[in-house]
Amino acid sequence: MLLDESYGPAMPDGMTQMPQKAVLYAVETYFWEGWDDLVNLAGDSARTLLSAHSLVLVKPDALCCRKAEMILQWLDENGFSVVDCMSVEVSRHQTRALWRYQWNTARRDRKEALDALLAAVPSLLLIIRSRQDHHLSAAQRFTQLKGPADAELQRPGDLRARLGTRTHLMNFVHSADEPADVARELAILLPPLARRRVFQKMLQGAVCPADEVASLVVALYDKVRPHSLDLSESLARIEDAVRQMLAEQDPRRERVADLIDRIKLRKEASWRELFTLLDECGVRYEPWDRITIAAFLANVAHEGVAFLISSLQPVLATSGKQVEA
Repeated sequence: MLLDESYGPAMPDGMTQMPQKAVLYAVETYFWEGWDDLVNLAGDSARTLLSAHSLVLVKPDALCCRKAEMILQWLDENGFSVVDCMSVEVSRHQTRALWRYQWNTARRDRKEALDALLAAVPSLLLIIRSRQDHHLSAAQRFTQLKGPADAELQRPGDLRARLGTRTHLMNFVHSADEPADVARELAILLPPLARRRVFQKMLQGAVCPADEVASLVVALYDKVRPHSLDLSESLARIEDAVRQMLAEQDPRRERVADLIDRIKLRKEASWRELFTLLDECGVRYEPWDRITIAAFLANVAHEGVAFLISSLQPVLATSGKQVEA
């Protein structure tokens, strides 16, 4: 089918620089719910307010590795203030909503690996404001300075380079790309009352006290044991657990060993197959070892399938506002 203006109201100006996003978000209920709440509070100032602010989701892998303080320091060094902070639990349904326009390329292994990661413990949601006048919105500026998930493409000074990105999935932070995404993702992550409180703080020019942020970080750290997120260490612990649980002549032990060898050699292997087998054998393991192994193996996408929305390679190019969907 063809999407055009007949399926939804036009996007407000200044929300996105991407034609395909303007078309798809025009029929995106989460964007309109977030935008309507903001307009009801801020009126004509809504666009300016949204451009000056963004959101950063400090994911469970960052909390597990005790990276939150490093992220907060980096934000301050790069001219961002924290307006508000809160703990959020991200469900599988919210995960699919956040990445709706990229996960058309993702295989099930990748989706379930991210489900496991985000469900491990609550994430830290930061609402940030840029302290600097800039031709980019706060969301665009943060995205530019954050750096890509691919470690080979990161630059010195990028937030993800400083954090030491593990894999495409374990990249520690998620953020909104543009003002349109700020409105949309706040509507995905927060219920109406909570997001209206956030918009009110944005309107008031609030700055969250440092001790309030620090206290919340400590509370979240208390929910997760530190873990290295190192693939070789996780595999070694799985091997030890198998040796303790399964007899040497047990054929299932050989199957597990073969899967682990394939993972070590970076050959194609399924983390879901490995842990299904371990569960069937009653082998106990650390949940973060499962998450770590899944994150390292789950980077496969459907070949030849392009993102519906991507800032790197727009795929819905069109001369007007009519695109295939």
